[in-house]
Amino acid sequence: MKVLVLYESKYGCTKDCVEYLKNKLNCTVKDVDIKNEKVPELQEYNLILIGSPIYMGKIQRDIKNFCDKRLEELLKKKIILFISCTTPNQVDDFFKNNFPVELLKNSLGQFNFGGELNMEKMSFIDKKITQLAEKLEPREIRILYENIEEMANYINADFKL
Repeated sequence: MKVLVLYESKYGCTKDCVEYLKNKLNCTVKDVDIKNEKVPELQEYNLILIGSPIYMGKIQRDIKNFCDKRLEELLKKKIILFISCTTPNQVDDFFKNNFPVELLKNSLGQFNFGGELNMEKMSFIDKKITQLAEKLEPREIRILYENIEEMANYINADFKL
């Protein structure tokens, strides 16, 4: 069993979540930061995981473009989607508003890994937006390790790894 994890990480939290997930999976895992690395041939993999942080209600541009451009190819694969999001009451909307409908319907699952806000790493604009958003809406600012483990357990059990 070979798993490909395609993700984009703006400030490192999603990358940390991917590393944690890799350590929980009982199979061969290749992770690719889609912004900085070339995507390998999808047919080499049994399962593809696609994930992105959410900023201002949106997934990262390179993940969005990849899903849109390679949709037909992705629909022929087993896919699981994940996001890093600190507003749990909006998770369903974020999936619906950011991923193609066909991909959501075809996916084996969608998971929220939570997130961290590292203000030291953020750009000035992202800091200001984050500060404003914190006043407007409650957030759960932590990595949801239990959700990452749930995904890993699902993959390990369902694919008999």
